[in-house]
Amino acid sequence: MKPDSAIDSPATPSPSARRLEVVSWGALWVLLAGCLAGAATFDPASWPSLAGDEATYLMAAESLAFDFDLRYEIEDHERLRELVESRGGGPESLIVQSTDGGATLRYSKPPHYPLAVAPWVRFAGHRGAVVFNALLLVVVLLATAWALRSWIGWRAPCYVLVAAFVGVLPLQVLWLHSDLLLLACVALAYAPLVRAASGRRDSATSLFADATAGALLAVVITARPFYLPLLLPLLPLLAPPAGGGRWRLRALALGLGLLFTALAVVGLQQALLGSWSSYAAPRITVGSADPLPDAAAWTAQIEARGSNSWTGTQSLPFGFDLAETRWNVLYLFLGRHVGLFPYFAGALLLGLLAMRGDRVGWCLAAAFVVVAAAFLVVRPFNFWGGGGALANRYLLPALPALWFMARRPIHPAWLLAIAAVAAPFLWPAWTQPRSFLLTEQGTYRFASPLAARLLPYETTQSHLKPSGGEDFVLAGDGGDGGDDLWAKPLSRAVRPRRQGDANSPVDSLVIDPTVGVARLLVASPRPIAGFSLAASGGSGRRVSVRNGGVRARHRMWWSAERLSLYELDLGAALAELDDPSAREFELSWRLARR
Repeated sequence: MKPDSAIDSPATPSPSARRLEVVSWGALWVLLAGCLAGAATFDPASWPSLAGDEATYLMAAESLAFDFDLRYEIEDHERLRELVESRGGGPESLIVQSTDGGATLRYSKPPHYPLAVAPWVRFAGHRGAVVFNALLLVVVLLATAWALRSWIGWRAPCYVLVAAFVGVLPLQVLWLHSDLLLLACVALAYAPLVRAASGRRDSATSLFADATAGALLAVVITARPFYLPLLLPLLPLLAPPAGGGRWRLRALALGLGLLFTALAVVGLQQALLGSWSSYAAPRITVGSADPLPDAAAWTAQIEARGSNSWTGTQSLPFGFDLAETRWNVLYLFLGRHVGLFPYFAGALLLGLLAMRGDRVGWCLAAAFVVVAAAFLVVRPFNFWGGGGALANRYLLPALPALWFMARRPIHPAWLLAIAAVAAPFLWPAWTQPRSFLLTEQGTYRFASPLAARLLPYETTQSHLKPSGGEDFVLAGDGGDGGDDLWAKPLSRAVRPRRQGDANSPVDSLVIDPTVGVARLLVASPRPIAGFSLAASGGSGRRVSVRNGGVRARHRMWWSAERLSLYELDLGAALAELDDPSAREFELSWRLARR
């Protein structure tokens, strides 16, 4: 398991290797300094709103910083309203839980990240949390390079540059989510063990380092039990010959660190949240524009929307489905917005190309795969982290497994090739690193035009909102014209024209091609032979809508029945209609003959 003899030993590097190492370390430090400077000068008020779960994490950190608890009370609700007013944006919402029928509300997110950033939020507000994230990233990447240096010498900083910066990982610094903290815990747990496995006999092999590694992994697992497979690489990392003659003692130290920290964190969560996990109790959404919910409002929302507990039976409402899983595997790697290849190409490709085929390497690969599979099975309709996520944030804590797989030297040309292949997909992220998640057209800013053209839209993912609006239902006639269709606009160029209740089916669409590409995703329980578009109140002329046939067929988050999905190019049909004055249109469809 020791490094190849062909690698320049870090202890006695050749003059050329020493020069290359200075250059590679210098490049890494320059980019890390840029991250710190970008975080320190970032103005959170420049973004129109928070995104996803940011409001929950930020308000939880403020509650700990100012109230020393995680209860959501009237003071917290007023702070949320003040935040919205100070930013001048729209209303924000957050997630709370209760174990006593709504009498006591608590923030429903793992307390690990709010506890870590609370001091920074106390003295520097939102920006303080961003600076904390940047410092965390710096420490993690330096520790990773330090560990890999024992295996690949001067190449280590280059590997870290590619693994981290050929992807959207640095952009995560600006987002207030727990995933970067969990990634840091995994990387800092693995780093001394990976270094020790190279045969280096230094302080990294101390029992304290082993116990600390166990404690850090316990923090990650108690935040989300999905990450339990990340323990798998510990077996070969501690076993002979890596563990030496003391491997049993080292394993005991790591196990005790893991056990006692897990018990302490579970106890802390029970004290702060009223339940052993932030995902175990019934949960509801609270909006800044709404009054603080009382027990009656809590009960009403639970009855209307369910408990949203990850440990309830609704977490697997329809059981495992092979067809859906096949699509999810495709989206996991090549999805337009959540794919590993377009947004974490450096870590993925470097891990595969430079993988060392020993027991450690295979266990690291297995750990990553099993974590990903767990999310695909348990969270099939949201395996990436929700609408406020920057690519797949749920897999961020598993990325160090890919980093430490890369313990074999490869030619530097491969590193340049990885960056070149990924560049067209990462160009928006590289050139606009501090821009808000959504563009003015409602599309995800980090998704490049090339991704929109070449990569499939993730039809299984309920939380994707590329238009910034909600899904809706198109009214059908129930006859040969077909049933009602579920619809999701893929940009702000398309929206429903509502006349009644917000949940009632709509008869027509408002289409404005000047706002963006007019595309619509629809789902039908029965196959559709064709679609046509006509201007509302116009001449009655209809034109065919290109759709390319069935785009996918699988279950959806509201139906156990497999539905046929079609991606409609309304822009081309609009051009064929050639009616510049028209803004409202009627979409019709015809069922296929059985």
